[in-house]
Amino acid sequence: MKQYKKAVILTGMILGTMQILFQTVCPMRILFGIPCPGCGLTHAGWYVITFQWKKAWQWNPTIFLWIFCMGSWCFFRYVKAQQSKFFSVILVITCGATFLRYGWKYKEEITRGFLWMLWYVKKANNLFIL
Repeated sequence: MKQYKKAVILTGMILGTMQILFQTVCPMRILFGIPCPGCGLTHAGWYVITFQWKKAWQWNPTIFLWIFCMGSWCFFRYVKAQQSKFFSVILVITCGATFLRYGWKYKEEITRGFLWMLWYVKKANNLFIL
C-alpha cells in the first residue's frame, strides 16, 4: 500500500482541483461541455447494490445490461475457463444500447456541444489563415 500512497494523494489533489475549478471531475464535460455515454452508471451501480432498482433505472437503465455483461464475462472466464463469442455479442449489444440511450437522453446537449466544437474549429482555422 505504501507504493501507492503518492499516486493516491496526487489523484486526490487533481480531482479536487478539477472539482473546484470546473465543478465536475468528468473530463468529457470539461472539454466538450456534454456528459459522457456512461454518465450515471456509477450512481446506478450504487443503487443496484443497495437494492433501489427504480432509482438505478432512472439514473442509467443500461446498468442492468452491464451487470449481465460483466456476469457473463466472469462466468466464461472463471467457470468455463474459455473465450466465448456469446460474451462478444453481449458486449456489442450493451455498448450499442448505452450509446443509443446516450443519444436519446442528451440529444440537446450533444447538438449544442457539436455546434460549439464547429464554431471553435472555424475560429481556430481563421487564426491560421494568412
